[in-house]
Amino acid sequence: MGASSAPVVVPSQMTTPLASISVAARPRSWVISSASRTRPKSVASEAAAFRGTWHGVFEQVGVGDTGQVQGDIECEIREDGSYRATWTTERVAGSSRGTRAETSGRVIANSQGLTFSEAGGSSFTLKRRGGTLYGIRKDPVSGRTIAVELGRAPESS
Repeated sequence: MGASSAPVVVPSQMTTPLASISVAARPRSWVISSASRTRPKSVASEAAAFRGTWHGVFEQVGVGDTGQVQGDIECEIREDGSYRATWTTERVAGSSRGTRAETSGRVIANSQGLTFSEAGGSSFTLKRRGGTLYGIRKDPVSGRTIAVELGRAPESS
């Protein structure tokens, strides 16, 4: 593939939908131009755009009603890129549980949303659509595959 003389703009600077641009995939953390490579922003400043309180839900995927895991999430993302999340399991296989687990670590902004790198070593990515983050991850308590959806709390906008 030949080199292009036109600069490639990172997704956060685009005004044209991605589907109408034909360029080779590039890492989000770099702005690529024909002249140089420069970091557009610090990771902390990109994560700061997500700072505040996020509330949401999680639910096990790929199962019937047996073994179903459901619950609530509250996540606080700080301006420095750190986060703390509380996962409260409301139901497991139809019975109430109320189990709580806390996770913490760092968030890294990317072209699709946020990657959560937990202090325990695991990580997962939630995509962004408007004021919603969503995706799939392993439940921090049961290890089952769960769908996650978080919305920014109104006071955090």
